[in-house]
Amino acid sequence: MQGFQGLNREQWALIKPLFHKPPIHKFGRKDLSPKKVMNTILWVLITGARWIDVPIGPRWAPRSTAHEWLGRWQETVLLEKVLNLLLDK
Repeated sequence: MQGFQGLNREQWALIKPLFHKPPIHKFGRKDLSPKKVMNTILWVLITGARWIDVPIGPRWAPRSTAHEWLGRWQETVLLEKVLNLLLDK
């Protein structure tokens, strides 16, 4: 697959401090890595592809989860901060 393959270590190290550590749940849905969610959101933004076409694999979040977090991170301006940090680099 050509195009965006996910954040590299340097990029993730740059934005990781912006994310709060999620609480650990003993039961219920497994917490998803913010890196996987961000990889998925960035994949959609960079490729311009539809959410239905999000890749499936170990570095990607489920599309419904990523779409939900996209809305949350837009509301809290976290997405804007992440994008600005990555673009400045």
